[in-house]
Amino acid sequence: MQIFIDCDPGHDDVLAILLALAHPEKISIQGITTVAGNSTVEHVTENILKVLDYIGVSIPVAQGCARPLRREPEPQPMAHGESGMDGPTLPAPHTSVDRRDAVTFLYEEILRCEEKVTLVTLAPLTNIATLFTRYPDVMAKIEKIC
Repeated sequence: MQIFIDCDPGHDDVLAILLALAHPEKISIQGITTVAGNSTVEHVTENILKVLDYIGVSIPVAQGCARPLRREPEPQPMAHGESGMDGPTLPAPHTSVDRRDAVTFLYEEILRCEEKVTLVTLAPLTNIATLFTRYPDVMAKIEKIC
């Protein structure tokens, strides 16, 4: 199954990604997109880049929407800390984020896939709503959203 993960990496999202990576025979992560949620989009993007570098896995990461569509952002530092993933101290990432924004990344990469894909949404759905609004034709390439 080819999946794209849209997330706001705090401890919970990182654990979900690690579990998916533990099953390469069933799950192929094609890309990870980030969105503001647990913390700012800059923090959560850095979080996933740090984790992927630390475990030695190369998956493209694209940074997404910095705020919700219709309200102000509401980071939750009491749940995951200021960074969105306080606790572990990981080295600064040496991998950089994809040059495309998350919505463009999702659209272009989903269309490249030969089979229909699954979107795994672990965060506010701002990137996904923007994707479907801007590129409604992409829905034909999506098997399911979970």
